[in-house]
Amino acid sequence: MSQKNLIKYPRRIFIRRILKGLARILVGLLVKIEITGLENFPKTGPYIVVGR
Repeated sequence: MSQKNLIKYPRRIFIRRILKGLARILVGLLVKIEITGLENFPKTGPYIVVGR
């Protein structure tokens, strides 16, 4: 497929931003986030973050 045969279409940036905002709100309401063991993180240097 050559580049000149591609159909150009306007990006729907406004709609994407609205949907992204709604998704963030829904995730915030529906997902329980619990952080434990924060005191065990080193002040400097690398560390491993594990989700379960």
